[in-house]
Amino acid sequence: MVPSGQPGEGRRDRDLEERSELIQVWLALAEEKLEVARELLELSRFDDVVSKAYYVMFYSAKAALLAVDVDLHRHAGVVSQFGQHFVKRGYADKRYSRILARAMQAREASDYDPQTRASRQDAEQAISDAEAFLEKAREILGKMLSEDT
Repeated sequence: MVPSGQPGEGRRDRDLEERSELIQVWLALAEEKLEVARELLELSRFDDVVSKAYYVMFYSAKAALLAVDVDLHRHAGVVSQFGQHFVKRGYADKRYSRILARAMQAREASDYDPQTRASRQDAEQAISDAEAFLEKAREILGKMLSEDT
């Protein structure tokens, strides 16, 4: 915290407040994509489920990274930095980095490779992974934001 009356007074708090708002936006988008993925599963749109489930994780990871003031746009950067900031520092088990990386590859295949088709089992696993990842991101955010105050 910058002492009162100093240059930059309140900047850190304002930045944290702005980041907190953006974190909530990303988490809301993640929840929305999870709901859509579940609806698509009921319609047997398995490739689309895999894609939406990935975005649940991508948006969750972006939210978590904002807690450490990292705002990335490239998918590979988000995957890499999630591991750097949360796995290596002990906030998340390595399996979460693997889940995110695997989901990114599956999303790319389902979106861009017409010869790769997701099965019901693939789609169900993608939703399960997305739910676990979102829960872990919320847990990380709880820890990170409580440490920041």
